[in-house]
Amino acid sequence: PNGEAAVTEVTVRGRRLAARVVASAPALIATSQPAIPGWRARVDGEPAALVETDGAFLGLLVGPGDHRVEVVYAPASWRWGLVACALGVLVAAFLLRRRSGHGGLSGVAIP
Repeated sequence: PNGEAAVTEVTVRGRRLAARVVASAPALIATSQPAIPGWRARVDGEPAALVETDGAFLGLLVGPGDHRVEVVYAPASWRWGLVACALGVLVAAFLLRRRSGHGGLSGVAIP
């Protein structure tokens, strides 16, 4: 059985959802957000596991008490994409520096 809980102070900004949850007993908090990979959750600042509810949506278990809940979309592919982009910028800067003649062979003309 699911415990009684109230979800208040809900804020949604971009890929982040935050809320206050007051539960009288352990409770499953369900969302209408599709349960796709990449979501991360925190309850009271600590990492928390997400569960799939109704076969398609994100849910989160909380214990009794007053909690701050945060759910953020941060897939690993985004982090890898940022790393690849940063490496690409570094390689491009290196190649442009070499091409402009600042590669360390000052005074030597290269045809």
